[in-house]
Amino acid sequence: MDAIVVDTERTGIDCIQYLRDQRAGTATFLPLETLTVKSIDAKYRNFARGARLAVDVIQVEPRFEKAIHYACGNSLVCDTLDIAKEVCWNRGQEVKAVTLDGTVLHKTGLMTGGTSVTSGRDAQRWEERDIEALRKARETLLSDISELAKARRRLASDDLLRSEILALVTRVNVASDSLNSTRRKVASVQQELDEVEGNIARMEPEARALTDSSTTKETEVGNVQNEINAVEDRIFSSFCARIGVASIREFEESRGAEQQVQEQRRLEFETAIAKCTNEITFETKVLRDIESRISRLEQAIEDDSQVLEANNEEFRVFMAETERLLAEYNECVADQGALAERLRNQAAVVDDAKKTALKCAKDSEATSKRLLGLESNLEALFAERIAVFRRCKLEEIDLPLLNDESIDDISLESLDRAQMRGDSMDTDDSPTRMDINQIKVDYSGLKRDLKQNSSDEADIEFQETLKNLTSEIERMAPNMKAGERFGDVEAKLRATAEEFENARRDAKSAKDAFMAVKQERYNRFISAFNHISGCIDQIYKDLTKSRTFPLGGTAYLAVEDSEEPYLDGVKFHAMPPMKRFRDMEQLSGGEKTVAALALLFAIHSYKPAPFFVLDEVDAALDNANVARVANYVRARASADFQFVVISLKSTFYEKAEALVGIYKDQDLQSSKVLTLSLKGLDD
Repeated sequence: MDAIVVDTERTGIDCIQYLRDQRAGTATFLPLETLTVKSIDAKYRNFARGARLAVDVIQVEPRFEKAIHYACGNSLVCDTLDIAKEVCWNRGQEVKAVTLDGTVLHKTGLMTGGTSVTSGRDAQRWEERDIEALRKARETLLSDISELAKARRRLASDDLLRSEILALVTRVNVASDSLNSTRRKVASVQQELDEVEGNIARMEPEARALTDSSTTKETEVGNVQNEINAVEDRIFSSFCARIGVASIREFEESRGAEQQVQEQRRLEFETAIAKCTNEITFETKVLRDIESRISRLEQAIEDDSQVLEANNEEFRVFMAETERLLAEYNECVADQGALAERLRNQAAVVDDAKKTALKCAKDSEATSKRLLGLESNLEALFAERIAVFRRCKLEEIDLPLLNDESIDDISLESLDRAQMRGDSMDTDDSPTRMDINQIKVDYSGLKRDLKQNSSDEADIEFQETLKNLTSEIERMAPNMKAGERFGDVEAKLRATAEEFENARRDAKSAKDAFMAVKQERYNRFISAFNHISGCIDQIYKDLTKSRTFPLGGTAYLAVEDSEEPYLDGVKFHAMPPMKRFRDMEQLSGGEKTVAALALLFAIHSYKPAPFFVLDEVDAALDNANVARVANYVRARASADFQFVVISLKSTFYEKAEALVGIYKDQDLQSSKVLTLSLKGLDD
């Protein structure tokens, strides 16, 4: 009665697995789907007054009746202990009886349970004391649980604070290094500034002296220039008066402007000339391309003309052949008229023949039925004929043959092939069988009574019928070219049979190759699936276990098609610790990430690569899960299996063997790389 009712056997197995993983004890599960219930013995319904079947007394939902029938069976509920003793002991019924006061009489004859001798009031007081003690114990346990919860929260808070402190310490160290570097830069700049100020103080007197000297020189240069201008005015006074300018300097300025205009125009002319030269060069190149295309087209036209002349010659020959064939066609039409007349004459004969054929139809049908029976006899006679030829060949008997042939001309190989083909039910038109049938035995030396089988009258009738049919076939004038066509058809049949045999072998080879590839595909898939399915549960447990849940979660894979699993999907289910079964879509982002990492690591374990790249896989994970993933990665990292992790979480930095950072250099406006090895440093 302490069993747990479940709907299917699979649910019970999952529950047992859960209890085993959580170490929660043992329990009995009753699956309604596969539960086998024995029929209730109806005689116990009215077996004794005051005794009733337990299944009739217990009220339960209809869908659970099967479990109640299984648990209770033929058990009886009796009003008093005397009734139970009467049923079980006095009447000898091997049933379980339960009284209303709790006494149980088992099938083996044992009796357990029952009421105590304590009065009702004393029992009431004892139960109250017991309840009070249990209540105090409950309060004590609740206080312990609350203290444990507070301690757990403090522990989690301490872990979080510890990680934040480590991150802040790292940031302080980085800031301290930056401050020291800045101080060193400030000291260096201050030193350079002092040197510059000293240089300025030393060079200031020299600068003032040079300034005074420069002012004096400029004054002297101005005086000299004035003297030069006065001399130029005196020398060129007559020239300036003649051209009407104030001074020679004005003339030079106007002349310089004209030269500048001329230089500008010359530059424009040179630009125009260069542009025209480039256009001429381009047009010349285009002209050469056009001439080249024209030459190619002329060559193509010449070739096409030759081809056209050849085609015209072939056309003339074709027309002559057509005229000849047309003349022959006209002759054939004339012959056809004559043949049509003959055909009309023959039509009348054919009508008469049809009447005769209708009359012979019944005989022909009977003959056909007989031929079906004779074909088997013919096969037997053919086998006997080959046996006779073989015996004559082996015993060197001189068998008389027609057409000047001899038994020595027949090889044993041809006889064996003919016999094997006859045994394999080949058709009569096989080449070997035709060769055997062409051998004619000369029966002219036999007596008349030996040529006929007097003991078999049916054989005589068959010979007469065969003779009549032969004469009738000869009167019908068969086609004489059938032999030639038969040879062609026979050759084509052999070629077709050879092609069919080759195609059959190719098809068999292709099918065998396909089945081999299919089996190899199945073996590889099953090998990978079995390996991944076998290790994914342990990997998921390693990623989810903690102090609170030392066993971790559960994950497993299942194929949808066991026959050809690679054609359908593979179901992946993951159950985080202390959570019931749910679809993957209903899991949180962090739970999906951990499940995906478990699947990824399981797939990678089948044929591992030398390195593994993880790009911000911890984006949806909290600090605890990040620490678990980092510990897992650190535990499995080695020289043959390297991890490259891109992360923004400090927990991954602490577990790494080396750090690589990317930053922007403001002075160079470019990215640079920083590396730091953590090997040998204390955790």
